[in-house]
Amino acid sequence: MTAQEPGKAQNVTRDTLISEIEEKSRQTPAELLKDVKRTLDRSKDVKLQEAKAVSTELKTSCSIPGMVEMLRKFTGPVAATRSPG
Repeated sequence: MTAQEPGKAQNVTRDTLISEIEEKSRQTPAELLKDVKRTLDRSKDVKLQEAKAVSTELKTSCSIPGMVEMLRKFTGPVAATRSPG
């Protein structure tokens, strides 16, 4: 099984569930209530892919040579002035 197959299977399962829900939305309330438990049980069986861990630390990266030094020239206190006009 390739790495892409689980995602495809999940998409097919999701699409199947969506189709079933759309069909059920056209049923009468009495018909809908007859099959609620089975639908809920099946939806619990669907396994979602786990999200990849993402670092919350900020990183500074600059791929333009000399850019960091150039930007450092502009750091420092900023005075707010108002021009007449």
